Amino acid sequence: MRTAIVLAVLALIPVFAGMLHWHFHHHAGPALQREVQGALRVAGISGVNVRMVYLDAMLSGMLPDLERRELAAKVVDGFRGVRVLPQFNRIKVSAELKHRIEGNEVSITGWLPGVEARNSLLKWVKEFRPDLKVQTDEIKLAPHVVLGPEVEMREGKVPDTFREVLEALRLPASLSITREGDTYLIAGVVPREDLREELIQAVTASNRDVNHTKLLTVPSCNPASFMEGDALVKFVGGLFASPSPGEFTIDVRNGARLKAHATAGMEAAWRMMLEPLVGKEGEADLHITRVASAFQFPDYKTQSVLPPGMDKSLRHMLNTRAIYFEPLSAEIGADEMSKLSSLVAAITAAGDQAQFVVAGYGSEELEPGAEFQLRVQRAEAVRSQLVALGVAENLLETSVFDAVRAPDVDDTKARREARKVEVFLK
Repeated sequence: MRTAIVLAVLALIPVFAGMLHWHFHHHAGPALQREVQGALRVAGISGVNVRMVYLDAMLSGMLPDLERRELAAKVVDGFRGVRVLPQFNRIKVSAELKHRIEGNEVSITGWLPGVEARNSLLKWVKEFRPDLKVQTDEIKLAPHVVLGPEVEMREGKVPDTFREVLEALRLPASLSITREGDTYLIAGVVPREDLREELIQAVTASNRDVNHTKLLTVPSCNPASFMEGDALVKFVGGLFASPSPGEFTIDVRNGARLKAHATAGMEAAWRMMLEPLVGKEGEADLHITRVASAFQFPDYKTQSVLPPGMDKSLRHMLNTRAIYFEPLSAEIGADEMSKLSSLVAAITAAGDQAQFVVAGYGSEELEPGAEFQLRVQRAEAVRSQLVALGVAENLLETSVFDAVRAPDVDDTKARREARKVEVFLK
């Protein structure tokens, strides 16, 4: 009898197990699952699916960040009698990246699926910003992070997570030429290496001291029409043909800006060369100090050979010995004759290897009725008088310039300045 009872109990064990299994999956399990889902909702977590395997919870779904993923597991694991094994936490997290630039360093934070993704990001960032040191140590790596679909950029396909960072880091095309002391600093971003080399050559051809370490070739930079063709190189070359090139910048936001000394002819030529860069409807911001001739540029270098230490004092003396004429006259007045003897002394002291230009000014606007020939006659009158006082003829040549009215000069002084002759060291 006892044996029969034992056999009957043993036979009923699978039945009881099946009943328990059926009861759990149809009643207790779903109820427990609903309670766990409710606990997640109370914690403010949505988007997580829970499946109960007896008292083990399997989590799936998508959450926006790692912190919420960890919180979801903690909430479920803390539910009475329920546990979440690491391999059962299958919640995915969308990759996320943020960046900040401080000085010459860009720091990127966020989370990615692994080392390969981080290395790929590093490669792209260095391509977009070769001017920055890239710091990626704060990026968390986790296999449950999902990069998401790839998107097409001008440079190729990249994960959509990368695109936002790369677009924010994308540099605008630009060129800046400034001056520090006797050195010209070329900086900016150009899309092609050949353009960079041509710009550097356009500046260095003038035999000036140039620092171009901050002029970068970045193929990923934002395109700009002024970087197309050879117009920019031609303008820079024309600018640096000047004795004093000044400073020049151009970018998409501010357009072209130029600050320089120029004769009327130079300014006209520069404006013409700038037109393809700014467009016919665009305008360049020009701050031009107009001068009458190359001799009046701040950086004009003489061809003459002078005794040591004489250049500065000789220039100063010549600048203060202009000869002025009466309206419509080419005769040197008695008051001006006294200046000629000091000019003769200075020219003689400079030696026979120095050359001088006797320049006559004129302006129809400032001296009504004056013909062009009058300025020639005035220059010849001063030259003849210098020769008569003992200066060798072969040291002097004549030239004529259009008078330039300086800003904030009254009419009387402006008219007088238009009737003068100056002597320049060639």
